[in-house]
Amino acid sequence: MPDAASKDKEGNKRDVIRADHYAVSTPDYVRTANIVLIDLRSPATVTAGHIPRAVGIPMGKLAEAKDQFPESLTVPIVFYSDNIEDSRKAVEMARGWRYKKVSLLEFPGALAWKEKGYDVKYLKAGCKCNLDGTYLIWEM
Repeated sequence: MPDAASKDKEGNKRDVIRADHYAVSTPDYVRTANIVLIDLRSPATVTAGHIPRAVGIPMGKLAEAKDQFPESLTVPIVFYSDNIEDSRKAVEMARGWRYKKVSLLEFPGALAWKEKGYDVKYLKAGCKCNLDGTYLIWEM
């Protein structure tokens, strides 16, 4: 990520920056902002450790989960994965659903989170929750 892009015109640190044509959210922003955080990784990977408050929806099931997304099209949504292309595809998909504030977590997602020293949550497989909960684990 370019250092120059991390500050606004007045020199203040920005929490969401532009990279190519994708907005990129920093771990600091994700940690403190009121957002919907979507983990696109596999269920096994999510169970082994994910960012707190993340909702796990594998990239291959994202289109099926559209009806579980918030009604408000202005709610901030941040996607992360260990595959940058999955994150980019998810951003494009959400934009296609007309969400206005969609970004991807600074790559490589969970690793960038861990590098900041932030907590990671570990869960048991088999639980099923909805997006209005604090997380979702797929039925395995």
